[in-house]
Amino acid sequence: MLVWWWPELVSSLFSIATFVSIVVVLQTYNGKPLTALHLPRYLTLNGILGALGTLNRAFMVAPVGSAIMQEVWLLFSAVGQKTTLHDLDLYDAASRGAFGSFALIFQLRSRRLLACLGALITILSLAFSAFMQQVVTYDRMVAADPGSPLAPGNLARVETYTEFRGNPAEGGAQASSPPYDFVAAFYSGVLSGGIAPLTAPCPSGNCTWPLTPSLAVCGGCQVSPTPPPPVCFAACETDFYMGVTSAPNCTKIPNLYCNYTLPSGAVATLLNWDNHTDAEMTGSFPGFQAVGSTGAYYNFSAGDRLYAANFDLFGAPYDSYSGRNLTFTHTECALWFCVETYNTTVIENRQIQQVVSTIGKLNASSYVFPPVGAAADPQNSTNFNLTGNVAFEVIGMWTSAVMTGSVGLNLESQSFSSDLMKGVWNGTTDPDAWINNIATSLTNVVRSTNSTPRAEYGGTAYQLGVSVRWVWLSLPAALVVMAIAFLFTIMAKTALSPVAPWKGSPMTLLLFDIDHKAKEASYGQAHKYRGLQSAVGNMKVGLSEEPGKTWRFRAS
Repeated sequence: MLVWWWPELVSSLFSIATFVSIVVVLQTYNGKPLTALHLPRYLTLNGILGALGTLNRAFMVAPVGSAIMQEVWLLFSAVGQKTTLHDLDLYDAASRGAFGSFALIFQLRSRRLLACLGALITILSLAFSAFMQQVVTYDRMVAADPGSPLAPGNLARVETYTEFRGNPAEGGAQASSPPYDFVAAFYSGVLSGGIAPLTAPCPSGNCTWPLTPSLAVCGGCQVSPTPPPPVCFAACETDFYMGVTSAPNCTKIPNLYCNYTLPSGAVATLLNWDNHTDAEMTGSFPGFQAVGSTGAYYNFSAGDRLYAANFDLFGAPYDSYSGRNLTFTHTECALWFCVETYNTTVIENRQIQQVVSTIGKLNASSYVFPPVGAAADPQNSTNFNLTGNVAFEVIGMWTSAVMTGSVGLNLESQSFSSDLMKGVWNGTTDPDAWINNIATSLTNVVRSTNSTPRAEYGGTAYQLGVSVRWVWLSLPAALVVMAIAFLFTIMAKTALSPVAPWKGSPMTLLLFDIDHKAKEASYGQAHKYRGLQSAVGNMKVGLSEEPGKTWRFRAS
């Protein structure tokens, strides 16, 4: 008897084999990064799974169709049971695909549960490919190999800064200056906008780091609501020409210039603009000044910060051509060393960095900052400091010098004592953004100088990898099991019945006889649409074995 079923048995074996192959492929590649799949260029994992899934469904459905057709022989041959010829059409259509299976389930309902099970398997197999496509997804996963080239390491961080040029032993701090990269960063921060923080090293494009503290530079500006009162004095007209030396024994003009004593004690000297007519403006006169100072709001003498720069900005608003009939502005700004703690992530090559805490105040005489706390320094073992005072003094003296200058106005143009003053004057339009831009630029240099890597601040790299969602394999697995169970049930029932495994053989139907009552009812109906179904479809027949080993459909 088994020889009749060898095509279905072989197909079922291939169905099991292809399903096992799918599971093996999924298990092999589950959790692997895309860079480690090692597939040929012309193959993809989805392509392999798609091919195996298609084969699996084909091998699974073929025996089901044969078993459905075998069920019809069992139905017609059942002792004491008559079945309509219309059911023969239903079973034949169900064995061919999902549309016929829908019709079989709808019309038979609970009358033939086994046949409905086969039809249900055929229908559910339509979802086989959809479920297979949901099994594999590509998620971010940790690059587990610490030696991987994708490992991001530490963010740039530094615990001390002692850089300067020159030899203080031969002239003190005045004979030295900040390093070139510090000078360049200062000029860049003053003159350009939009300085970005250092780019985090993330080869994979997706990384995270623990909270990371580092020595940095912070900044702030304080705008005074009212300018100080002027103290005007007589002077030669050329005394404060931009770049012009006054002639000896010149005639002094009363109230020509005015001094403005700022809260820090610094003095800005500007032309007494409202005491002169346009005709008298024959040169370029000071209308804005930057003055290095010791600060008032940011008081250097308080000894609670390590100031890298203190300066006052006073005079006409940005882009003025005259100081007449204007309210002068006063802004006090400062830069100081601090410790910032960064929360940094990179998502799809886009860096997101937040400063979660800042320590700016300390006892300046020790040059050592307070601890950053357990969240950023679990071992509480890091001392952020400016060892010694040379670098600190060098930077302060240099910034005080370069941040002293003037902007001259002459009704038609503007002149600047240095290129730096162009950026300084422009900075008064948005002092906070401007000073923070300088601070970011200097922080980038500080963090990049003698960076101090530590294991506890190592980052974690993420990369796209294969993630198998096994739950989506439940339907394909259930269908394979149900198809095999359905086939073996039909095989067992056939073995216990008088019929052979004829399945869907058209020759068998052709050679079986049918009684004259059915034949007579079908005469002239074959050429009509649904003529045969209307004439004999509802006729109940049974299949019985005749003498001589022949079979006949007998009508009731």
